[in-house]
Amino acid sequence: MEQLTIYNRKPQTNKFYEQSKYDNQHLSPIQYSYLSVLELFSAHDDYVEQFLLDIKTSLIRTVNLQVLVSTLDRVTHSFTRDATRINCRKLFSMYVPPDISISTQLKDYFPHTKTCTISIPTCPRNGPPL
Repeated sequence: MEQLTIYNRKPQTNKFYEQSKYDNQHLSPIQYSYLSVLELFSAHDDYVEQFLLDIKTSLIRTVNLQVLVSTLDRVTHSFTRDATRINCRKLFSMYVPPDISISTQLKDYFPHTKTCTISIPTCPRNGPPL
């Protein structure tokens, strides 16, 4: 699978909570070897978290993530959460609204990610970080 779009605004049921992750360490993360585009604009925070937590998902190659910055802020605990940092470092590009100011904290959390505004059609979809 190279592209994945999730349309689901409902929270996950029976979700593994942060405090129970140690009870499930025997479960391997799901590997997405060919995923290059992940569109989560219409996904509940639980699904964004599912893809960004390194104990649940292993992103093998760089990925173009399409998600709201406000969602990323919540899922990454204001860009300070170590458990999501590993997969966030593998993001190639990220679309943000043109009116969003990119903070230094966000740039530090996504050091190899090219930030593109939604209105720019020339944002790269695949390839190594610039």
